[in-house]
Amino acid sequence: MIEGTKTFVTILKKAWLFIIASTIAFMPFIAIESSASTHAYVADENRFIIGFREGFGPRDLGSRVPIDKQFERINAATARLPMAAVLSLMQHDFIEYIELDHAISVARPPFAQNPETPTWGLERIFQSETYPFETWETTDGAGVRVAVFDTGIDGTHEDLHVVGGFNTFNDDPYDVDPHGHGTHVAGIIAALHNDVGVVGVAPEVELYSVVVLDENGAGAMSNLVDGILWAIDNDIHIINMSLGTSHPSTALEDAINEANKQGHIIVASSGNAGEDGGEDTMRYPAKYEHVIAVGAINPDDTVADYSSYGQTLDLVAPGTSIRSTYPGNAYETRGGTSMAAPFVAGVIALMLGIDDSLTPSQVRAFLTGHAEDLGYSADKQGAGLLRADWVVSAVIDMADGLTYPVTVITAFDDTNNDIVYEGFHAYGTRIQFNQQITDTDEYTFAFWVVNGHVRFDLPVDHVFIVNGPMSIHAVFNGAETYAVMFMDTNGESIDLQYVDEGGDAVPPEALPDKPGFNVDEASPWNASYENITAHTILIIQYVIASTETFTVDVTHGVGGGTYLYNDVVELEADSPGDGEHFLYWETDGVKVSYNATYRFTALRDLTLTAVYGSEPIDTEPLITLSPNVNIRLGAYSYVGQFYVPQDHTLIEFGILRSNTNDAPLHGSADATRYRAEKHHAATNEYLMSFTHHQTYQRAYLVTEDADGTLHFTYSDVIITEP
Repeated sequence: MIEGTKTFVTILKKAWLFIIASTIAFMPFIAIESSASTHAYVADENRFIIGFREGFGPRDLGSRVPIDKQFERINAATARLPMAAVLSLMQHDFIEYIELDHAISVARPPFAQNPETPTWGLERIFQSETYPFETWETTDGAGVRVAVFDTGIDGTHEDLHVVGGFNTFNDDPYDVDPHGHGTHVAGIIAALHNDVGVVGVAPEVELYSVVVLDENGAGAMSNLVDGILWAIDNDIHIINMSLGTSHPSTALEDAINEANKQGHIIVASSGNAGEDGGEDTMRYPAKYEHVIAVGAINPDDTVADYSSYGQTLDLVAPGTSIRSTYPGNAYETRGGTSMAAPFVAGVIALMLGIDDSLTPSQVRAFLTGHAEDLGYSADKQGAGLLRADWVVSAVIDMADGLTYPVTVITAFDDTNNDIVYEGFHAYGTRIQFNQQITDTDEYTFAFWVVNGHVRFDLPVDHVFIVNGPMSIHAVFNGAETYAVMFMDTNGESIDLQYVDEGGDAVPPEALPDKPGFNVDEASPWNASYENITAHTILIIQYVIASTETFTVDVTHGVGGGTYLYNDVVELEADSPGDGEHFLYWETDGVKVSYNATYRFTALRDLTLTAVYGSEPIDTEPLITLSPNVNIRLGAYSYVGQFYVPQDHTLIEFGILRSNTNDAPLHGSADATRYRAEKHHAATNEYLMSFTHHQTYQRAYLVTEDADGTLHFTYSDVIITEP
């Protein structure tokens, strides 16, 4: 239990009684997900969870209160109490909290289910691999114990193998599922690779069924607590909770914290509340610190409208129209964040199949550090889309001893902005910097800025996991002041000011230069810098404002001339003569395009020639990139075009930190990957940003031909000199 909660309960006991009474009087029905049932579940209004202070326990209640269940690993118990008894017990100092044993449930389905929708989720999270996925040759989850906390799992299903479990309600079997939700979730994780029906993310895991929801898809907080404590005692590696409630629970949080401390990893669905008129619609238990919270996306890579969002969201996964197992050797297509969470649980099983010593914090760092950015804000997508292929490659790379630079800067006031740590760490290393920043007597910790991302949710003693080059800022508030940090669109710190509550921040007097860019004078800030009353980050927006010109000379074509920086140039090759074929455009003896009509962005002087031949050529994948580092949209970026033959499919592209052509590197942590989409429709150019920590940079392109063969194409090595 967090310290703030203890203080709140202790100081406001009487007010809390009113909350309990009000909750009982006005508790709404909790909707469940079941097309076959119209039942609803309401918590027993006389059933409570009682938490005891350290050194006390149920024995101190004497015989006055009959205990239903005493939890072993957290200092709490359940009991049915009349309100008069609750009022009396709250007056005793040995009571830490008393809370209603709230209802939990599977989420209401966000849309009508279509049983004929094809499966797509696995292909998306293994996007760079073809089925059956190459990852399974290294890890398929064998030996990893995964528990599905749900309505049960149909143990007779031909596509599932349940090895054990626990029913938190009674002694009824755990391997039956009268509802269907649990069996569907289990199939996403662990459907067997047996040429029958569907296949799970980690088909060889040891699958456990923990029944915490009844036949109507509903249960109580105490069921979850009981299940978690059973999982700890039975050394379950991963717990999947595709369920939730809007009610917090101290007992549940205590159980989760204990599981995390013991090394167990908990995954939960964010909820299906969408925006719901609020700024944060995340459900519990996904909202708790030591739970990996998962939202849902649609097949077109958009975040689903129904997916709950908030600052505690970690990442998103396929959730809409997911086909999976169903009781009675059946298969159904369902959707919701309930379907997204098990994709993440399955990938974690693959990770532990490689290295079972990974801690919960390391697992989270791998998942979020290798997620695919879908272009949404962090509260909508977390770190981005789950990518099983990238994450597994990263875990393998950790064993290869890759090292990355780490820099930590402290900011206590206007004059104290010092580097307190600078060095290299191996991939996957756990690092903690509170030892270097303990001189904080006159200051209060405000927030971390990690690689340009502001993290208000991390404490000062947070343990970071190295998963690439890291630039970390620790920002503190002075006495009765607020820290106001100014950052450019790269996420790099420009200025730090301290403002009295209600005061105004002043923009930096001298804005930093960006070659080819100016600050947008009309609206240089993305937030108000007046009346500062909280931690504030103000981002400077740079705009392209260069007057530099470039000359494009053309041989055997038209379109040459003088162009401004960033203008779009269009060249048209002359028509071929008799018996000739247009082959390609070239510059300095290098092919740059197979298209007779060639469009590109003016970034330097160029001389281009249209080349012809007597025989047409078989075109191959081609990368055409600017030979220098260019600053566009406020970031150091690399601009270029990729030619993909008509019978090829674009798989991925990106920047590779390597001075050799080595195909396996494209799937490693040594690459920065990008989605297969055009960034400039007029020119078919791609925009790629990269860090400045590495000497070698080269672009790569992965395509798949009609026969299913992958082709890897590389550009020349670039020496970055930003």
